[in-house]
Amino acid sequence: MELARLKALIDLVSRSRISELEITEAGERIRISRSSPLSASPETPRSTEPRHEPAAESRHLGGAMEARVETDGHIVVAPMFGIFHRAPSPDSAPFVEIGQAVELGQKLCIIEAMKTFNTIGSDVAGTVAEILVESGQEIEAGRPLLRIAP
Repeated sequence: MELARLKALIDLVSRSRISELEITEAGERIRISRSSPLSASPETPRSTEPRHEPAAESRHLGGAMEARVETDGHIVVAPMFGIFHRAPSPDSAPFVEIGQAVELGQKLCIIEAMKTFNTIGSDVAGTVAEILVESGQEIEAGRPLLRIAP
């Protein structure tokens, strides 16, 4: 991703009320998260130096912002604010489980917004590696929901 676009995304997060933004593009995953002012204690100052991790490259930007690029799968993000549901009804089986293979367009979950149930489909084929939110949890637009491994 171009540095100018990354800076624009960081600026967008810093000016908005969202605490995290995650985008997957061309096999790269960009995650920008804002920590609350209370989370950084005086004893543990945040570093501005890049650090390297085995599966990711992380950079601390602007003191309270962190951008992380990972290539270990595709993240399905919430397109809207609402309530996350793994199943079509409380007594039904979930749409998908961890380890399950999914096809392009397959139903993954539902987001309930203003009494409307919006089905979220997979935009890639692969295997469900993680389910990142609990059923019944309130979520924001842009919130990572599931990770699908290739």
